[in-house]
Amino acid sequence: MILLLATLALAQDAEPEEEPSEPEVIEIPESDDPGEELGSALDDPDPIDFAGDEASIGDLLDIWKDGKREMWGASNFFKPTLSMVIADDKHPTQLGISLGRRWWQLRKGPSISATVQGTADFALGGGKGSYALGLTALAGPWFHVVGLQIGPGIAADRWDFGGPQRTLTTSGGVDAWALLILDIKILHLFGGAAPRWLLSDRPDAGLRPFEGLGDELAVRGGVGATLGAFRLSFDYTRRWNHIGPIDRYGLGVRFRLL
Repeated sequence: MILLLATLALAQDAEPEEEPSEPEVIEIPESDDPGEELGSALDDPDPIDFAGDEASIGDLLDIWKDGKREMWGASNFFKPTLSMVIADDKHPTQLGISLGRRWWQLRKGPSISATVQGTADFALGGGKGSYALGLTALAGPWFHVVGLQIGPGIAADRWDFGGPQRTLTTSGGVDAWALLILDIKILHLFGGAAPRWLLSDRPDAGLRPFEGLGDELAVRGGVGATLGAFRLSFDYTRRWNHIGPIDRYGLGVRFRLL
């Protein structure tokens, strides 16, 4: 009996066990900073407005700037050309080549594109060692189908059309290019101009009333059709110099190297 009473007394003094509580749920707010998203931009079914004809990406560049993610595409290109240069009654044929690399932003709306390109043209006959070399670096905004490209270039050339009065002696120069580009589906149009400041004692073109805006001046325009990874193009360039204007008509095929 004494043992039973002691057991009941201990049971009354014991504290009741607490029922387990529900786990606390902590909500993590969604970030408004697109730089914190770790998924690929290509996961979006309609993520990008491609600039120009670069519908196929060569290199996909993932760049972080100021804590935000920027996606860029890049590709190399190679372009052989065949051209005819006309100065008065002389019209030597030239064979040329262009190599370059292009970058463009992968984003909707206005974007930026840039191009670095080297060119070399050599006379096949009738030009007596004439040649033209150039390296340009252009960049600018792109608005869906319209782009503006501006930038510097360095060049060296020599032209011999027979006789000392029809020869442009070898000279280097610095160009300042501005090009307006229009891409509509497969159609590619461009036009622009570049003054050149000579780095030698070759006489200038005497471009009145544009004195001070360069020693020589070039205007250029062209049209092309893009078919897959290559573009067939025709372009025309007129350059004013001290022996008179020189016209160049060129055909080329640009291959995109992914």
